[in-house]
This record gives sequence, structure tokens and C-alpha cells, in this order.
Amino acid sequence: MRSPSFLSNAWFKRRSAENQTALCVGKTCRCSFEFVSRLRAGPSIARGLGEAFDVVCDRLGPMEADLISSGPLVDEHDGAERQWYSLRHWSNGKATSTSPIPIDESTVMDSEYRHLSRVRYLGEIGIIAHVSERRNIWEDHIADIDAFLTTAAALLEVDLTYRKLLENLPYDLLSHLPKWELFQTEAERRMARLDFDNAPATFMAIRIENLSTIPVEQLKAVMTQISERLKMTVRPTDLIGQLDSQTFLIMLDGADRFAAAERAEDLCSRRDYATPLASTLALKIGLVTREAHSVDTLETFLERACLALYKTASSRSCWSFFHENA
Repeated sequence: MRSPSFLSNAWFKRRSAENQTALCVGKTCRCSFEFVSRLRAGPSIARGLGEAFDVVCDRLGPMEADLISSGPLVDEHDGAERQWYSLRHWSNGKATSTSPIPIDESTVMDSEYRHLSRVRYLGEIGIIAHVSERRNIWEDHIADIDAFLTTAAALLEVDLTYRKLLENLPYDLLSHLPKWELFQTEAERRMARLDFDNAPATFMAIRIENLSTIPVEQLKAVMTQISERLKMTVRPTDLIGQLDSQTFLIMLDGADRFAAAERAEDLCSRRDYATPLASTLALKIGLVTREAHSVDTLETFLERACLALYKTASSRSCWSFFHENA
């Protein structure tokens, strides 16, 4: 009597192969999920990428491995020609975190295993490894490594796009004040009107001293209070902008030297901020007055206001005017 077909040797071999395949797929999914999860859990893409690379090496155990880049996460890369950098090195069961180190193209091309993923507009990131006796384990997880690097490349592309969008915004994200380009456009429009009205204008360059001492988590609240204080000190018709992270600009529409001096003194004397940290910051102010029908450009007046601002650094005065004969 023949045994049932489900008890035949062929059936057992086929089922064993199917179970083994399913087990491998399950392990692959778990490893891939672990690599990507560690990547996304980092406080930054750079940190997450480094930590995920450590997990890859710890699980797969290469003799040596490098997290490499031909542009992404490398500040000094000029993009003129491809140059590979090692962002993180793994050897003897542990990782070494260093600043990007240039490596030769031949080192990348001659590596035992090479996994690369392209980051649009930036270059490539990847992993090179020398595995030796654990070659089978590494090859079983090639799909995991490729999925991890593809995800990292996608995150870097999104981060680049987001940063470019922020850079192109006409307003500063912390203070919500116009940046220089928008300030310049509006100021030049007003200067033409002031010439028609035969009225002056005074420009103020205001620098926030000791701003670097403010903790990052409280910086937004402090900057918001400073910008609100500037708005309260000047009239609604005056123009306020931000030159850089520590320097603000004000165009006092129609104000002469005397009115501008009063505003500067008021800004320096008032310290009643809601946040105690904001009260510890000191203001330095440089001023310059533009008379009606002046042929000098806005950039010239900005330069003069900054010269007056720098002069306050060597004096006890909080504010200073620019004078032609100074």
C-alpha cells in the first residue's frame, strides 16, 4: 500500500524548503525594520544614520566596515568632483565616530561588499564591508541593507528640500520678521515716498549681545519677545527686519535724529521681558539718518549704521550715531 502523498519524501522536502524560506523572509523583515527604526529614531539624520550603521554591523558582524558618502553630510565637500569620505568606521566589534575622512575611489571599488544609494543633488551614501567567514550572513541581509540605505537617502532628500524651503522664506522663522531681501524692497519703496514728501528717515542696526548663552530650547520664546519689544517701541508705520541671527534692522519712517535717539534710549532702558533670560540680554544700537533726496544707496546707510554699532563696543553707551566727519 502506498503512503499518502503528503507523507512522501518529496512533500517533506518541499515543505521544509517553504518553511525555511518563510523563516528567512521573517528575519529579513525584522532586521530591515530594526535598521530603519534606528535610523528614524535619531535626533538628527546624521546621528540616526550612524546609530543604524552600528546596528547593521553589530547584527551582521563584518570584520571591517565603513559608512561612506560622496557628498551628503560632508560640510567641506565642494561638489566639483566625486570624493568619497568615511563617516563612521567599524572594526574589531566596535564603531569609531570621527569627522569625515577622505578615502580613495579604489578603496570603495575594491571592497568585498559595496552597497550604494544615490541622494538627489548631493551624491551617494553607502556601506562598504570586508566580511570574510560571515559571508553567508551578510548575503542573507543584502536586501535589508539596501532598504536601509534607500530610506536614508530619501530622508536626506526630504531634509535638503525642507532646508531650501526655509532658506528661501522671506521671513525669519524665530522672530517672524522680514529678512534682508524683503526689508530692502520695502525700504527702497518708502525712500522714494519720503523724497516726494521731503522727509527724513533714520536706520537702526540693533545687535543682541550674549544671545549664544540662551539654551536652544528657549531661544524661540526669547526671540519672539525681542521682536515684540521692537514692534512696541516703534510706530506701526516703521519697518522692522532681521539681518542675521543676532542683528535687527529698523527704518524709522520720517524720524529725524532727535526722535531716533529717544527710541534708542527707550529700547536700551526697558528690560521688562516676560522671560528672565531675555532680561539678561544687552542691546547695542547703531543709527544713521538719511536726509530727503539723498543719492546714497540703502546698502551705504546699512554700512554706516553697522559702523556706528561697532563703535558702541568700545564705549559704555548703548547706542551711537554715525557722523560723516567721525
